[in-house]
Amino acid sequence: MGTQPRIPAAPPLATKWAKYVVGFGVSVAVGLAPYLGRLNVPLFTPLLNLIPPSVQDTAIPLSAALMGIVAVLIEWYGMSKLTLDTVQKWFSRTVLWIIAGFILLTIIQTRVVARVSMSGGKETASFLVGLHDPHTPPCERLGKAECIKLITTDPAKIESHWGDDNIANAKLALLFSYLAFTSGFGFLVGLLVLRQGMTTPTPKKKT
Repeated sequence: MGTQPRIPAAPPLATKWAKYVVGFGVSVAVGLAPYLGRLNVPLFTPLLNLIPPSVQDTAIPLSAALMGIVAVLIEWYGMSKLTLDTVQKWFSRTVLWIIAGFILLTIIQTRVVARVSMSGGKETASFLVGLHDPHTPPCERLGKAECIKLITTDPAKIESHWGDDNIANAKLALLFSYLAFTSGFGFLVGLLVLRQGMTTPTPKKKT
């Protein structure tokens, strides 16, 4: 039997880079699994439940990747010499960012997500619909939920009724508003961590 070729070891910087990529890309996502909605926590409903299942498979990896980027930024700025005034300024701006993201997410989610009662009202399911109602048969005068019940709950048929472009625009709007809010929250918590690591300078006594 031939011997396996020996793979040369990666340079130290490349090895460290690989560990950082795994740390920020994987460990952050694993640590945030309850917040991202991958783990069920008693008495806690994740924000991901606002998004229909057909969009969750896209939202989760994008949100995890974005949180990893936020973690890298916090680590970077944590190694920089930031002043207390700078952190406080960023904190105020991030709060405004989160408020705007929250309002946008609420509006978009209300417009493009239809909740349908099933099993006699014992269960509910959410479905992605278009930003604009097509007002075409057989749903000319029906609401979104009633229309979905009429044309069945098959996402493919729902997409055909509302139109591919209409559904795609709704999906993009929902994803961007969701990611804007979740990343803003992650960055806000990161600023809190930076603030805790800083010491408030004591005022100089007047002579």
